[in-house]
Amino acid sequence: MARRLFSIDLRSLAVFRMALGGLLLSDLWVRSQDLAAHYTDWGVLPRDVLAAHFTRPLSLFSLHLVSGSAFWQATLFIIAGVVACGLVVGFRTPMATCASWLLLISLQARNPRVLHGSDELLCVLLFWSLFVPLGARWSLDSLIRRAGDEGPHIERLPTSVCSVGAAGLLLQVCTVYWCTAGLKSWDVWWGEASAVYRTLNIDQIVTPFGRWVLGLPALTALLSRAVIVLEFLGPCLAFVPFFTPQLRLAVIGTFFGFHLGIAACTDIGLFPYVSMVSWLVFVPGLVWGHGRPGPAVRTSRPAQVAAAFFVVYIALWNLRGLEATSAVRRIFPWWASPVGYVLRIDQHWNMFSPWPLMDDGWFVMPGRLADGRVVDVWTAGPVGWEKPAELRVWYPHDRWWKFMENMYPGQKNRKAALGAFAGWVCRVWDARGQPLARFQIFFMQETTLPDYQTTRPERKLLWTHSCAEQAGRSEVLPQQ
Repeated sequence: MARRLFSIDLRSLAVFRMALGGLLLSDLWVRSQDLAAHYTDWGVLPRDVLAAHFTRPLSLFSLHLVSGSAFWQATLFIIAGVVACGLVVGFRTPMATCASWLLLISLQARNPRVLHGSDELLCVLLFWSLFVPLGARWSLDSLIRRAGDEGPHIERLPTSVCSVGAAGLLLQVCTVYWCTAGLKSWDVWWGEASAVYRTLNIDQIVTPFGRWVLGLPALTALLSRAVIVLEFLGPCLAFVPFFTPQLRLAVIGTFFGFHLGIAACTDIGLFPYVSMVSWLVFVPGLVWGHGRPGPAVRTSRPAQVAAAFFVVYIALWNLRGLEATSAVRRIFPWWASPVGYVLRIDQHWNMFSPWPLMDDGWFVMPGRLADGRVVDVWTAGPVGWEKPAELRVWYPHDRWWKFMENMYPGQKNRKAALGAFAGWVCRVWDARGQPLARFQIFFMQETTLPDYQTTRPERKLLWTHSCAEQAGRSEVLPQQ
């Protein structure tokens, strides 16, 4: 039964490897569009500000922190891209997997203010990939290995891997859903069934299709209840010991539909696609053909022992995050956390949990140039207080709206983030040859009310900054 439930078909693992490499390349491409703004000392988070206010415990391992220059960051981006290509084609796969994981940890540590759920998931998927033979099939490694075999090739190729590492990868995928469901408010998601309604009222992520769905109250209520049921029960069906291949195909199809629906309604970056890729490890062998099964791949005992440790460690980490019992906190106290922080397997799957964001809005940044003209320093156009028609496109991409969301009133370390952002704005206008004298950052806050009620946005002054004095006077003013 263990082999039935906890083995992974090597061909499915190969497709997972290719898709994982593709996700890394996509992630690098999106990030590279704002390489200077997000990852250099010229940008929104210089290294001195990061070290003083935004570092995670024991997360200072980062090659990206060695230098604050754009050249150094571009070099690391190119290296990461080359390594990700090696993962796609399966060349020196264990080395490519480990290097991709380390470079991703390094990159994420450089600017944690632009991270969201897809980054956390991508990191833990790479971590568990260290314990499974990603390059066993459909890879350059396998071709080179077979070409080096002497004599007629009569031994059947392995078709699956059954190990503690494989079990850890499978369970990690399901843990994401069990934990996010466990963290959700039952009243909001099931009782009043308003969670999807609230989500689709978050203007910076909702798409035109999402706005259409928002206009169907019966559907949004049904979807709210369906989401929490699917997150609880869907992963369980993947471990039913009978009709396992058929049930897994149904579960995979359901979750693919679920995440495609999320991507159609909301623009939340790579998260839906990383989630879909994670389910590829469950694809049963019958998809690839009904040939006679070969032997399972053997894994080393030290790797099995290490994987077993991390299965228990991550399970306790997540149970502690759920505040399941006081016994978990005694067994797994906070001083046991450094391993998780160092390896970046610290995880908290609170997507739209316990409920979606209630207060959102947009920024208005009126500023006076040195020549006396008044402009909005973000849009470089005239100052306007009206809500943008399509707030989602007001941000270049999801990394920007996540960074700006972390400047909302009430966010942790907001003052340091506002100060660093304001300094970058001054440098941008200087680079344009249009020096900025002084500007303010206002947040137009909207609160989502039930039953399609509307409210006037509240104007809040977050920051006033003097570019003329540069590092001189900049202060947080009382909120209006």
